[in-house]
Amino acid sequence: MSKRKKIYKKKGKQIKDLTRKIFRILNNDNKSFNHKQIASKLDIKDTDGRNQIIKKLGELKSDGKIKESERGKYQLNEDRKYHIGTLDLTSNGNAYFICDDFEEDIFVPNVNVNHGLQGDLVRVYVYHKRKNKKLEADVVEIIERAKTEFVGTLQMSKNFGFVIPDNNKMYADIFISKSKIGDAQDGDKVVVKMTDWPENSKNPFGKITNVLGKPGEHDTEIHSILMEYGLPYEFPKEVEEYAKNMPIEITSEEIGKRRDMREDLTFTIDPKDAKDFDDALSFTELENGNYEIGIHIADVSHYVQPNTILDNEAYDRATSVYLVDRVVPMLPELLSNGVCSLRPNEEKLTFSAVFEMNDKAQIVNQWFGRTVTYSDKRFTYEQAQEIIENQEKNTKFVKNQENEETRNEISQQISERSNRTNVEENRTLEQIFKVESRRRSEENRRNAQKGSNKLSELDLERLITETFAKEKNVWQSLEKNIELGVPIKGGHENTNYLDVEDKKVYKVNNLLNNSGSINKTIDNAQLHNIIFPNTKLELVGFTGFDGRSVFPIFKQQYIPNATEASPSDIKVYMESLGFKQTTSESYVNDDFLVFDLYPRNVLKDNDGDIYVIDSEVKLIKNNELEQKSQDTENSQLEKAILKLDELAKKMRKERMRKGAISFDRVEVKFNLNEHNEPTGVYFKESKDANKLIEEFMLLANKKVAEFIGKEKGRPSNKTFIYRVHDEPNIEKLAGLQNIISKFGYKINTETREKTSQSLNKLLSEVKGKGEANMVETLTIRSMSKAEYTTKNIGHYGLAFDYYSHFTSPIRRYPDVMTHRLLQHYLDGQKSPNVEEYEQKCKHSSSMEELASKAERDSIKYMQIKYMQDHKNMEFKGVISGVTEWGIYVEIIENKCEGMVRIRDIKDDYYIYDEKQYAVVGQATQNVIQLGDEVTVKVKNTDLERKHLDFMLVDY
Repeated sequence: MSKRKKIYKKKGKQIKDLTRKIFRILNNDNKSFNHKQIASKLDIKDTDGRNQIIKKLGELKSDGKIKESERGKYQLNEDRKYHIGTLDLTSNGNAYFICDDFEEDIFVPNVNVNHGLQGDLVRVYVYHKRKNKKLEADVVEIIERAKTEFVGTLQMSKNFGFVIPDNNKMYADIFISKSKIGDAQDGDKVVVKMTDWPENSKNPFGKITNVLGKPGEHDTEIHSILMEYGLPYEFPKEVEEYAKNMPIEITSEEIGKRRDMREDLTFTIDPKDAKDFDDALSFTELENGNYEIGIHIADVSHYVQPNTILDNEAYDRATSVYLVDRVVPMLPELLSNGVCSLRPNEEKLTFSAVFEMNDKAQIVNQWFGRTVTYSDKRFTYEQAQEIIENQEKNTKFVKNQENEETRNEISQQISERSNRTNVEENRTLEQIFKVESRRRSEENRRNAQKGSNKLSELDLERLITETFAKEKNVWQSLEKNIELGVPIKGGHENTNYLDVEDKKVYKVNNLLNNSGSINKTIDNAQLHNIIFPNTKLELVGFTGFDGRSVFPIFKQQYIPNATEASPSDIKVYMESLGFKQTTSESYVNDDFLVFDLYPRNVLKDNDGDIYVIDSEVKLIKNNELEQKSQDTENSQLEKAILKLDELAKKMRKERMRKGAISFDRVEVKFNLNEHNEPTGVYFKESKDANKLIEEFMLLANKKVAEFIGKEKGRPSNKTFIYRVHDEPNIEKLAGLQNIISKFGYKINTETREKTSQSLNKLLSEVKGKGEANMVETLTIRSMSKAEYTTKNIGHYGLAFDYYSHFTSPIRRYPDVMTHRLLQHYLDGQKSPNVEEYEQKCKHSSSMEELASKAERDSIKYMQIKYMQDHKNMEFKGVISGVTEWGIYVEIIENKCEGMVRIRDIKDDYYIYDEKQYAVVGQATQNVIQLGDEVTVKVKNTDLERKHLDFMLVDY
């Protein structure tokens, strides 16, 4: 007995991951080593440790994984072929080894997985099975774990616990010692970090890092989905604080660096529940019959600067995650829903692609750069769709409004010629703000196009500036900002200058709101003269800062020995003009227009006369003229949407002709109550309004990629971010053909063109049929995955040779990188290091895939939650998959998918027939096949496992 005890008694500690450590030594040095040399490299000095090495070397030799090159010395067995790749596990613990060295994935039986987990980077040796020529693999080293944190449910014993992972590909429960449990209770849903997995242990060891709540609770399950894929649902406090304290003001200096497009008719079209508006469209009809269309994107890169904690967090997340009941944003809400979001009636910094397009939807001119814009209107897709669907009615409405606008403009011109001090004759002042300013803006563009050089608006402004400066000798620059004379009181600091000789004041810069807009400033100056007739402002020219920003110069009378008026003086003066005070600074006048007026820089001379040198005027929205102007603007917006829809359809038709594939999939959406409980299911289809936005976003993405990626018809080889999509694998297409032939469909894969045409034909033919969702899903799976890379191969699905992502920087980090690189090249800089950007592309692609999985899981979770209230109800469905353990059925009316287990089909004993994609009854020879329509009812719903079981009622 004593000898037996001595034999089995363990001495010392087991060396962790000994196999992996030995392989690392033998592989890296590619030499022979004895056990002492290996012990030395591992810093093992005790006898027990050396004995473990000797024993392990003997095991590896007997397994053929290493060989004894000379007595007592070992090296890797060159007869075995070692490869590095990743593992893809199945739910039963087997795995497949994925490696570029092989065309097909290689089977790894569960006994050879050797603690490898889903996605792990591993080294394996590959061999032929003895009975056939199929390859198998054996994991010999885990190089890098794909993840070490898992979500599961804690099951407690007296002094320890196990976490049962939610993911069925995690085949081992995780052991938790009592000291590592923390505050978690039996039955809690938790996050556990795997800390160790000894070779001789069946289970890994772990530590609970987060308690999510009780299984089945809504927030618990949603947070579990996010944590399963390593997606955070909260921002670190320091990131929130950084965003909160960053400067967000749009300064005149910043506006001066950009193309000012605030006067262009601009609008957004987004889902009705959207809060982050990435993109807006502007539309202007040109005198030559063409259209200027601006695609304006939130300038996130202006606010998110490289190498800040905000940028690091955005990069780590790489994408926003859209779950059924919430959005987990890439950027803090202050930015994503506020500062960067192109909300209506707010000035925003944008990055724009501006195109001149003819009636055939062909690009005549293009421009890329930073802009400042103002969105006039926010449309939902439903609202825009209604305008498109009622086109005939809206066309008549637009014509009527155009006539009304013409009358307004004539009235405007008469008004301008009349005595401007007569308030009662100026009831069309609102058109100064709306109609006239937009008309003048369009006139500038038309005049610019008449020249042989086709001057841009910015070029024209610079020309005006330089000409005026030469003629009048009133040029202001940053270096010579006292050239006009001595700065005096009034207006913005250092912007009013006294000409000492003629005692006149030249007022430089804009008059109202720091807008920097020439037309709006002129109009507001005229309005200022009407309200305050004793303070005259006369436009005498323009000036600029560093030749970039252009502002009007007004001449006003000089008020000698003036002092600042007191608040009581201002109040008395404003009341004498018929204004009443509403706040400490604000005044209104209800007689001719409802104003919210703020007098600025109010001076008082020796005689007690008051002079308002500056003012800010805001119109209240309930005014009658405001409403008329709004009606005119609405008609312009409707007209713009109809024309853009027309152009979008032409662009889409051309894309289809060139081989683009049309995946117009139906999205499953849920009606949720205040507790996020699903009360109904509906389908969201892509209609004309969606496709309108899609086409113009595709256009911007394509043209930006071409602008950087192509030079004189050849690749430029500049570092850039591309969104690529490889051609489909022929074998996958053959597999697709095999399945769809059961429904009477076929595809032609002879050439790339014929493949695209037949896939589009298939998707068109299947639309609206019971098997549509299944066939569309299988078709998508036969495609290659789109990804981000610096290596451009084009985009097969869109039929584009160059394609990038430029249009959604609020929710996608690659778009932020695209903006930075585009500006980098616009500034004339050299191409940056490609390897750095390629690594960022890989990370972004990986995070996009995780986000997509989380989104699918959340839909699956909500579908099961919805079906909980529909147990024992019968539903019509289509068989969407067949396996050896059961058939999958998709319910036609709500797209919920569940499984009918073969053992639950009671009328016969069914066996899986792989060739027919069917199960076949052994006695009756009944065939239940992929695509068959069946009737099922709900047997069981499992929210934690996100699994739905059906009973087969009829087939």
